[in-house]
Amino acid sequence: NVIHLDISAIADSHKEKLVDDIMKNTESQKLLLIIEGGATAFETLKQLGWSSFNVVREHFPGVVELSNNQANIILKPGSYPWEFTLR
Repeated sequence: NVIHLDISAIADSHKEKLVDDIMKNTESQKLLLIIEGGATAFETLKQLGWSSFNVVREHFPGVVELSNNQANIILKPGSYPWEFTLR
């Protein structure tokens, strides 16, 4: 499962339920989360209770992939648009 998560437009009161629903519906599979924006990434990963990661690779300058037991997480700064295709 690949989930491209942009929760910046979602009300704070709904973010916790969104993350809980994602995890409940994918608990038997390792996820690939793509999160845009540092603040969004911080809040999402904090909500998931994840704080320890391994660095997998840097796809492009500033676009990094991390991994833990539940997911691979690609983080992209929110300050610039996607211009590349991930491989």
